[in-house]
Amino acid sequence: DLWVRIFRSKYKYGDGILPYIDKNWPGYNLWHGICGSWEQVHKNVRWNIGNGASVEFWYHCWVPHGGNLLDRAINNVPEDQSSNLVCQYININGNWDLRKLQPYLSSYNIDCIRVIPPPKVSKDSDKLAWGGATNGKLSVGLDYTCD
Repeated sequence: DLWVRIFRSKYKYGDGILPYIDKNWPGYNLWHGICGSWEQVHKNVRWNIGNGASVEFWYHCWVPHGGNLLDRAINNVPEDQSSNLVCQYININGNWDLRKLQPYLSSYNIDCIRVIPPPKVSKDSDKLAWGGATNGKLSVGLDYTCD
């Protein structure tokens, strides 16, 4: 965690869990190496849902078999819903509120969501995972196999 705090302080790239990286930032070779790989990192990271309070339902990648749900939508998602969190698509019984999804997603994508346990307030926070590994952890060997 110390090196993360140092990089955040030195390069001012924000405090989000998946920060914005500016390739044009003047810096050292290490920074340029990170910038050169960042697009690959962004493409392969996935969210594991815990309480659903950190993950944007439409923009973040959290459903298996593809990218974000906004790119898979069959109809335009209203702008006032596009930044909704995963926890906002749960009904009063604690299950997925599928009726909210039916106008925007195919039955295939709804089925992909249906098999994911819905978020619960009592669960831990959402976690980032490496999508290219079955255990969700990035290793140097896996990094070399990414497209």
